[in-house]
Amino acid sequence: MSPILLRRGCSIGAGAVVVAGTVVGSFATVGAGAVVTRDVPDHALVAGNPARRLGWVCFCGQRLRDAAGLPVRGDFTGGAACAACSTHFEIAGDACVAAAEEQTS
Repeated sequence: MSPILLRRGCSIGAGAVVVAGTVVGSFATVGAGAVVTRDVPDHALVAGNPARRLGWVCFCGQRLRDAAGLPVRGDFTGGAACAACSTHFEIAGDACVAAAEEQTS
């Protein structure tokens, strides 16, 4: 049996199923009832069966938004920000990281 690794700050919705051997990244959000069959990157928002990336979320749990103020989609690439706490992120592929001047650790 392979372990499930839930990284710091992740959130798992009610009734979600996380398959053995998967990793749910830091500050990722898994929607209620989702079936997670593969690793979830840091800050990803996933839902569905099987779980698919729908967007990206901040440390504070709010959806990240593009320059026009619209929620970023799962396939978004570029700069995004949190409207609630103003943290800026760079997104490319499966990586979503806080801008260098804002990282605290």
